Amino acid sequence: MTSVFIESSALFRAYTREPGSVLMDEIFSAMEAHRITGLISQFSVPEILRGIIKRKNLKELADDEAQKIIDSILVDIDTRIVNGELLVLALG
Repeated sequence: MTSVFIESSALFRAYTREPGSVLMDEIFSAMEAHRITGLISQFSVPEILRGIIKRKNLKELADDEAQKIIDSILVDIDTRIVNGELLVLALG
């Protein structure tokens, strides 16, 4: 099976509507169909959460909206790991 490394800023686009989001939707669809396996760094999730918190601190997101996004990301990533769609690479 083909594996695709998804760096943090690209993964972030899967959860926001920005340039590149459509491509991430296609990658996630391929992962769900088990045509590819996504690979992320162990640092990807903390980096994404930091980006959400930064947007909240800059008042670009309301506190409750930021928390909903964080909860959604964590559940989605966990589900994808359990389903074998996404692997976390330990760097060390």
